[in-house]
Amino acid sequence: MRKNLFIALAVLTGLVISMTACDRLGDIDALEHKALKDNLRLTTVNIAAIQGVTAPTTGGIPVRNIVANDQYTGTVTWLPAPGSTGFTYGTRYTATITLTPKDGYTLHTVKANFFTVTGATATNSANSGVIKAVFPPATISAINIAAIQGLTVPVTGQTPVTRITENAQYTGTVTWSPTVSGTFSSATQYTATITLTPKTGYTLQGVVANFFTVAGATATNSVNSGVITVVFPPTASTVINIAAIQGVTAPVTGGTPVTSITENAQYTGTVTWSPTVSGTFVFYTQYTATITLTAKTGYTLQGVTANFFTFAGADSVTNSANSGVIRAVFPTTARLVEMIQIPGGSFEMGSDSGESDEKPVHTVTLSGFYMGKYEVTQEQWTAVMGNNPSYFTSSPASGEVQNKRPVEQVSWYDALVFCNKLSMREGLSPAYRISGSTDPSDWGTVPKSSNSTWNAVVIVAGSTGYRLPTEAQWEYAARGGNGSPGNYTYSGSNTVGGVAWYSDNSGNKTHEVGKKAPNGLGLYDMSGNVWEWCWGWYGSYPSGTQTNPEGADSGSYPVIRGGCWEDPAVNTRSAIRVSRIPDYGSYHFGFRLVRP
Repeated sequence: MRKNLFIALAVLTGLVISMTACDRLGDIDALEHKALKDNLRLTTVNIAAIQGVTAPTTGGIPVRNIVANDQYTGTVTWLPAPGSTGFTYGTRYTATITLTPKDGYTLHTVKANFFTVTGATATNSANSGVIKAVFPPATISAINIAAIQGLTVPVTGQTPVTRITENAQYTGTVTWSPTVSGTFSSATQYTATITLTPKTGYTLQGVVANFFTVAGATATNSVNSGVITVVFPPTASTVINIAAIQGVTAPVTGGTPVTSITENAQYTGTVTWSPTVSGTFVFYTQYTATITLTAKTGYTLQGVTANFFTFAGADSVTNSANSGVIRAVFPTTARLVEMIQIPGGSFEMGSDSGESDEKPVHTVTLSGFYMGKYEVTQEQWTAVMGNNPSYFTSSPASGEVQNKRPVEQVSWYDALVFCNKLSMREGLSPAYRISGSTDPSDWGTVPKSSNSTWNAVVIVAGSTGYRLPTEAQWEYAARGGNGSPGNYTYSGSNTVGGVAWYSDNSGNKTHEVGKKAPNGLGLYDMSGNVWEWCWGWYGSYPSGTQTNPEGADSGSYPVIRGGCWEDPAVNTRSAIRVSRIPDYGSYHFGFRLVRP
């Protein structure tokens, strides 16, 4: 019975176990059925080409993720693992790509080896998103982009670039020759040196000579080199358009010539003079200035028209087309001695209250003439004669100019030489003739004693040159001309100190001409400073009326008039007469000039 009971229990237990197993099998079938139903509701991934994973290149950085699309994302691992410097040249790399389907997509039913990766052999199992992409060994490519961008022809005033526009294969730096300070200058030929740096996966090995190009330039490079020399055409220039040249003015006697113009924004310039100037401009000379311009950066003389430039005060200014060499012809410098026109007229010559040789007072009529405004100065004498015989050659009075003091220590003979030399220099016909010649170089050495040959000097009829005033001309001018206006005792005044340097105010020296007041004709120092030689021999006055008298027909002593710095006031009267031997040159004696 126990046996039967045991058997029955075992049967019952097996039935229970069988029933439980059946229940579990039913659960599994239900799950499989549910999964099948779920897969039927999902779309199988159908994008085979995986993006974002490319063939390894030497030095390239490995990607870690694919480019996601609408159906899946994915991660990437590499074998062997690349180092910190990226892929190694010649190594075969395998990428393991693990896809994750996006919502609504499944890898179920994906076929084996469905996926593709550009440049690789890709494999995957059926229903799997794990892809093995085996790439060929990592390689490197020769640069093949020839046209360099970002570097253009230099333009005046433009700022130079220091880098090219990079591309997929390389970057580059730029240096310039000549060195650019700020912006490009005009009329300058620039050369750019470009130094390329290849990007990852690219090399300059294999680049041929003169491979690279730059728009608007001549570019050269050596084989396998990324150092490129780029020669551009010269930058453009602006045609000079400032016509008026500054800093060069009409020459003035005694003025110092300039050697350069006043520069402006467009040019500088040098100046040379013809005839050559030694120190200062000389009197009565026509000077021509030759100006040579140098265009400044950004400007050119090409395009300048003929006779474009101008000079204030020039008679003519010429230049050739496209040239900065300018010829400016200026007016002749002034005559050495400033002259005052003395109108003709009549006056009463002499004085009833003076010395005996000032009598008788008689009427003299004179034709008009020109007279020196001042006594001949040391400066003027030196300009003609090349020396200065004066005693007073230093220590002028305060505020006065040394070389404008009157020349003195000159004899009457010396004055004749000066007159003819000056006339010849200024193109006038010389007034004096000695031994048949008007050229002082033919007269020989100036005598140091009275000389009959020199005393026989005559005035050439019709001559236009300088000469000494006759005694009548001198007194006529000293008294103010026609009618002797004011009938002054001294030249221009009855107060000696206002018009004359004499013993009481001279300080025992001569003074710069023109420092006292002039007389009514504008003549200075007719009274005092230095005695003035006159033309003609000393003799007695006639009692009758005279017209243009020239003095005594013969004699041994020329006349001097006007008094000097060492004389008392009485000797500076307009009527005073003194005579001296013609060879005598005292520090009291000077002269002034007249001309018809």
